[in-house]
Amino acid sequence: MTLSHRRTRWSLAALAAAAALALASCGDDGAEDRERILQQSEQVQKQGEQLQEEATTIAEEVKSGETSSEEAAAELEAKAKKVEEAAKDTADDALESAKDQDGVSDDAKQQIEDAQKQLENAP
Repeated sequence: MTLSHRRTRWSLAALAAAAALALASCGDDGAEDRERILQQSEQVQKQGEQLQEEATTIAEEVKSGETSSEEAAAELEAKAKKVEEAAKDTADDALESAKDQDGVSDDAKQQIEDAQKQLENAP
């Protein structure tokens, strides 16, 4: 597993944590948003699992000479980028939903906005 793939897995874990925290703050008022975001999160998780399976297949293709390591790296990087973008979008949706809930304190809203900025600036 390359550094890029480790970074992708770490990024997905961090984004999932952000989404979980945001969902937890929604309370009962955000049930519809919570369900939608949970579905998006499950889809991103499935995409991540599929990417891991594809990485294994591509590694075997590189070993057998079917694919060059450069082609394999480019293919995996492109697919990983798509999964990361989907995870970022889901986390941002969750954060935005949490911020829009009634009763969220100004301090909590500021923390959510800070998390959104970090998400925007994530590699």
